[in-house]
Formats: sequence, C-alpha cells, structure tokens
Amino acid sequence: METFVDSLTSPAFMPHGHCYYWQPDILWSHALADGTIATAYFAIPLVLFYLFAKRRNTHYSWVVALFALFIVGCGITHVMDVVTIWNPLYRLDSLFRIITALASVGTAIALAKITPQLLAIPTAAEWRRHNDELQAANEELRVTNEELVESRHFIHKVMNTIPNSIYLFDLTSYQAIYTNKDLLVILGYSQSEAPTPGPAVMKKLVHPDDSEKRMQYYRDFSTAEDGERREIEFRLRHADGNYRHYLFTNAVFRRNAAGVPDQTIGVSQDITALKQTEENLRNTLHQLREANEELSRTEETLQELNNELEERVEHRTRELAESNERYELVAQATNDAVWDRTYSQRGVRWNRAFEQLFGYLTPEEKAHPTVDAWLQRVHPQDLTAILDLIKHSVATASPVWQVEYRFQRADGRYAYVLGRGVILYGEDRRPRRMLGSLTDITSLKETQLSLLQQNQQLQKINSDLDNFIYLASHDLKQPVVNLEGLLSLLRGNLPAQLAAGNEKLFSFMEASAGRLKRTIYELTEISRIQQEAPPDAEEIAIPPLVDEVWADLAGLVAQAGGRLETDFPVASIHYSARYMRSILYNLLSNALKYRAPERAAVVRVATRLEGDRTRLTVADNGLGLSEQQQSNLFVMFKRLHTHGEGSGVGLYMIKRMVENNGGEISVASREGQGSTFTVYFSNKAGI
Repeated sequence: METFVDSLTSPAFMPHGHCYYWQPDILWSHALADGTIATAYFAIPLVLFYLFAKRRNTHYSWVVALFALFIVGCGITHVMDVVTIWNPLYRLDSLFRIITALASVGTAIALAKITPQLLAIPTAAEWRRHNDELQAANEELRVTNEELVESRHFIHKVMNTIPNSIYLFDLTSYQAIYTNKDLLVILGYSQSEAPTPGPAVMKKLVHPDDSEKRMQYYRDFSTAEDGERREIEFRLRHADGNYRHYLFTNAVFRRNAAGVPDQTIGVSQDITALKQTEENLRNTLHQLREANEELSRTEETLQELNNELEERVEHRTRELAESNERYELVAQATNDAVWDRTYSQRGVRWNRAFEQLFGYLTPEEKAHPTVDAWLQRVHPQDLTAILDLIKHSVATASPVWQVEYRFQRADGRYAYVLGRGVILYGEDRRPRRMLGSLTDITSLKETQLSLLQQNQQLQKINSDLDNFIYLASHDLKQPVVNLEGLLSLLRGNLPAQLAAGNEKLFSFMEASAGRLKRTIYELTEISRIQQEAPPDAEEIAIPPLVDEVWADLAGLVAQAGGRLETDFPVASIHYSARYMRSILYNLLSNALKYRAPERAAVVRVATRLEGDRTRLTVADNGLGLSEQQQSNLFVMFKRLHTHGEGSGVGLYMIKRMVENNGGEISVASREGQGSTFTVYFSNKAGI
C-alpha cells in the first residue's frame, strides 16, 4: 500500500512547466485559468447541496449526488493541472481523472434515465400560470381569513364587553366545554392555585345544600323544549372562602342523534351584591322603624322594588331568543340594548332589546339607523359630557368607556341608563369600530333618590328630637332645682312636730325630684352621645379599669355580697376610655342591682379575640330575664324590674355607644338563673 501511495506522489517526471519553457505569461495564464475553473466547479456542488437542503427533493437526491461528484472531480482535475506545472504528480492526476471519468459516465446514464421525467416538468409559462392561479386562490383565502379573523375579533370583543359569563355546558360530562370568562378566574383563583376544571371541582365549589338541586336541574333538561329557558340559583365558593350567589339561565343548544338535549347554552350572573343589597335594605328598614314608625312604608317600597327587579330579570330572560349566531345569543342574553357602529360612518345598528327598553324605533331608523338619532334622545344636560368622554377615549387610545346619563323613551320621559362602549382600533391605531350597550338603571336611581329623601327626613326628625330633648332638659333643670330648694325650705320652716309627721311624704317628694333630675341628666347624655363626634380612642388596659369600676360600686358590692371573677386573654383594647368606663359601670351595676335575693352575687368578666373583633362578656347569677323581657331590654325608659332604682336609660345609652362605633351588644338570659351580656368591639383603626 505504501509503495502504491509513493508511486502516486513520486516526482520521477518532469514538471509541466518545462512544456511552457517556464514562460511566465503562458505559465500563469494557465495556472490562473485552471484555478478559476476549479473554484467555479467547487462552488457548483455547494449551491446544489444548499438547494437540496432547502427543497428536500429526495426523489432526485441520487442524481444530485452523482452530478456533484462529477463536478467536484472536474474541479480536482483543474487543480491538478495547476499542481503539475511545478510538481509532476502525473500518476495522482491520472487517478483523479479516472474517478472523474467514472462519475461523468454515471451522471450521463442517470440523466438519460430521468430525461422523460424531466420533460414532464411544466415549463416556466405553465409554472407562472399555476402560480397565478395559486396566488389568486391564496388571495381569496387571505380575504376570507381576514373576514373570519375580524368576525372572531368582533365577537371576542363583544363577549368580553358583556359583564356576565356565557358558556356551553355538556350534559353528558356535566362540565362547561366553552366559556367567554373562566369561572375559576371569576371566583378569584389565580392560575397557580386554580384546580383542574371538571365535575369534581364543581362538587367542591357548589354549596353542599345546593349540590343536589343543581344536579337535578341539569338532569331535568332531557325534557326541555327548543327555545325554553330554565333558571336556577345556587352558591359557589370564592377563593377567599366565602360563598357567592349566582343566577344561571340555560337553553337547549344541541341534541344528540336520538333528539335528547346533550348541550345547553347559558348565562351566569353574580347576584351576591343584589342579595347583600336586599339584606342591607332590610337592616336599614329595621333601624328606621326604631326611630319612627312612619318609615315602615319604606319596607313596602323596597319590597316592591325587589319584586320588580325579579320580574324584570325573569322577563328579560324569557326574551332571550334561540339563534345560530353566537353574537345574537349574547346580545339577547344581556337584556340590554346593544349597539354597533362603524366609526367612519354615521350609521349605527341596534338589537331588538332597544325597542323593548325604550319603546320605539321609527321605520326610517330601522332602515337607516344613525348616530344623530341616538344623540338627539340624550338629555341636553348630559350630551356634552358624553361627547367629551368619547373624544377623550379616542385621544388617549383608551378602548373602554362608561358613563351614566338620561335617555328619552317613546313617551317623552327620560330613563336613567348606564352606557358602556368599547373602541376597536386598526393596525394604524385609528378607531375602526365602536360597540357597546345601554342598561336601564331607572329603578335603581329612583330607589337611591327615595332613600336619600327618606334619610334626609330621618336626619331632620332626629335633629328635631335632639333639639327637643336638649330644650326640654334645659328648661326642666331649673324648675327641678327650684323644687328641691322649696322642699328644703318648706321642711325647715314647718314646726318640728308637723315636719316629723310628714317625713315620709318629704322623702317621697325628694326621691321623685331626684329621679326626675337623673332622668333629665340621662336625656341630656343621650342627646350628647347622638350628636357629638366619637371621643378620641386610646389604648386601655382592661383589668385595672374593671377593678376601678368595681371599687366605685363598693356600696352595691357590700349589699349583694358580691364576688368578681375575671379572665382576660385580651388585656387591652383601642377604644374611648370614657365610653368603656360607662359600659363597664352600667353592666356591673346592673349585675349587682338585679341579684337574686336568695344567693350572693357572682359577676364574671372575660375577654376573647374573635377574628378582627374583641368580645367582652359580663355574666351574673341574678334574677335573669324572660324572653318577653329580653325583647324590650334595650328600649329607652323600659324598666324590667321595679324593686331597684333606675330609669331604663342606661342599657339604651350603652347600646347607642357600642353601635355608633361599629360594635354589637346582645344578651342571653334564663329567668331565675342569670344573664350574660356580650359586647363586640371592632379592632379596626379608630374607636
């Protein structure tokens, strides 16, 4: 093998340059020409391999490989022509030429075999014609795709504008297969903590008391008719652990081969705020009744409003029409007037709910609805604000705007509406389309105005009561003082025998005057508590304050043989010291005053921390209260036991103190066994 290699590289021959007599012009012209040809030959296979790598035409890869080998061989022969000018490696040159000859023969045979196939390849004109046809088809597909993308984008914007959740529910797997808003996100779960959606998750989210009702609701859909809408209300657990109320409205969306519904389309609405509003309204009515019986009519008004709202929800839900287009379903499901406007034109398109809400669309407006017709119905005092808001949204590229204004109905009256809009921008960031909705909030506004008027009336009544109490107490103070002076003067001026004979009468009159003076003082205190700003809060140590109040009641403690027991896991509270002392004094003194005659009084004072509130309890083993007495316990001037002193104002006063500062007070009692008063104090900033 070494001998063969040596023979290939043996310099036994004469260099080719001798043939050129080493003439530089001849020698270098041949060397440069052969080098250039070789470079071109080497470049051609690289281009072929690059094209092959990009096109990946494996059908002719072997032909490309043969042709590349042939070209490379040709390049090598020209390289050897340059080499042999100075180095006579003629045997190596001959070997490369033999290899190149074999490659050329193979390439020629291969080309001969594929010539019929190459002739079948379309001509350039045919390629251009096919290319033109493909371009035309591609252009048609592009236009169609743009229309589909714009339509999907439009529907997506509309779906996101709707405040409610729209979904498709599969009755076989009992889970949602589409929704415009993820239920778990609506319920406050983040992407990291959200469980995998499915029936098992819904069992955990649905309130246990509502689970069977929900399952029966979907099972009953096997008998639902097309166009029929069914509603259900149940509670879902929010990420914060609380349950929220939701109203679900469903209709048949698809049936299986047997004609049985297997999918529904539905709308979910969070009605927790409505439920809470109802509860708040009931609480407000209860408080207003305590102040003035005349306000009882408010409860009826609010109940009528609630019934009206429920009727409107039911009425609007029934109006939801079956449609093959999802946009139409969404427009009807909102129960709002939905509009759509191309920004470069004056035309605007309304859904059918507009005529139902506001009572009209003229024939001309139905044929050619315009923005001007809408603007003409806006209350003149609200028009400028709306136009300024829309201009500001366009100027700042803010896609969403919302505003309340008045809108004229067919009968000429103005309805309060909540207008929402979203602006769709093109690639040039210019507005292309605007769409939105109108929600009739007239009932809500009228209720707000009614409550405002009633609140103003209540404030006036309270102010008049406070003024009356202040004036009455002020005008009565001096006569009572004069009465006490006259009694003292009369007692001193009567003969001793006559005075001694009427001592009991004098004591009775003096006690009556004293009670009257205390009543006047307590009336003044009630007025002051209701009018004055809450006193400054400070950090109060509870144990020493309880000991101090107990010491002040030493006389009552001695009479009752009283014993104090304490338990203070919470030893301090941020509250008004004056209010806290008054609360403790009243509760402890009552525990001693109303003791059971047959046993010594035992009073237990304790504190506990419950959530963000501090609980104070004062328990005794005294006379206790019946259920009837407990219901009247905190009523002003209501005395439930007559054997001790008192005006029936103390408990009313501390109830006002506690509730005016965000707290609660309650009592639990059993007649003949004792009572437990519980006071809750808020631990938030302030009192």
